[in-house]
Amino acid sequence: MKTVGITGRITGKDNIAAGSPYGGETIDGTDPPPKQFRDATYYGTAVSATITRSSTTATVTATAHGNSLGGRVKIVGADQEAYNGTKVVTSVADADTFTFVVYGSPTSPATGTITATPVFNDAIGEPLV
Repeated sequence: MKTVGITGRITGKDNIAAGSPYGGETIDGTDPPPKQFRDATYYGTAVSATITRSSTTATVTATAHGNSLGGRVKIVGADQEAYNGTKVVTSVADADTFTFVVYGSPTSPATGTITATPVFNDAIGEPLV
């Protein structure tokens, strides 16, 4: 079992088992995280991104994106909905470029104010795979 220190706050969105009437509750760094929080989804830092597409491969350029092969990334802000959502990273060229599968034939390059955010599982920040 790993021990982690929590700085800041963690908010759960499905914590009904812990007794919250609203399905979510917040804990701070002085509380040990209940199991519901350990199993929750956590996000890394969102970074500005651009996306191009060739066939079914979307190539994302995002400085210091923090994603890894097989990990998940949340894409938001593209005007073309096919690019948005939580995607599985299919390749990582370098610290600034990765790819995922896109369905359909959305316009390339993608337009909008796009961000890419690594998706993590567990309070220790392990990639969700």
